[in-house]
Amino acid sequence: MNILISGGAKNGKSDIAERIVRRMMERLHKPLYYVATMMPADEEDRERIRVHRMNRAGAGFQTLEAGTRILRVLDLPKTDPGGIFLVDSTTSLMANEMFPAAGSGFDPGAAERVPEELAAFAARTGNTVFVSDQIYEDARLPEAGRSVPEPEAAGTAGAAGTAGATFRDLPLPDLTEVYRSALGKADCRLAAECETVLEVTAGRVKVWKGEFQCDI
Repeated sequence: MNILISGGAKNGKSDIAERIVRRMMERLHKPLYYVATMMPADEEDRERIRVHRMNRAGAGFQTLEAGTRILRVLDLPKTDPGGIFLVDSTTSLMANEMFPAAGSGFDPGAAERVPEELAAFAARTGNTVFVSDQIYEDARLPEAGRSVPEPEAAGTAGAAGTAGATFRDLPLPDLTEVYRSALGKADCRLAAECETVLEVTAGRVKVWKGEFQCDI
């Protein structure tokens, strides 16, 4: 069974995904793979990876590094495509593909390519849990190029208690919007391919597609 797990950042998606694939391994008696897509850019990223590895220790995972071109890991000699896979996360994979660290700096073709490669990964394996971050809501951001004024400087608008004097809804930069759109397309493509679609909020699971026992 292929499963898509989406939801907000740090809401417990990875923990729930790991418990799901371990149950699948116990039931199916197949090798278990963790497909790691994050390519660390700073110390915070490296710490997140360290914590994830520590949490996975002793759980039976074989780690496959796939920061880009995810399908290639299925052709490695050590990989059994009939095994059980946890892909964490499609969010990092899209970022790596769309904004490579070296080269042109932006690959517009990734928006179309990555969703299809993820769907092909699901089709070839049949037992993959995909983790995706749901980051489609517009943020309320400080106005670009301006500091937040003190209450005295807000004038009558500040006295009236309106937020418009200091904040406004800003259009996200063009490339950011392309990235967000591509993530949405990837989620939609996977939702069509997967038998089950789950959303995790504050550690609670909501089933949007398929049948799933939430006692995990």
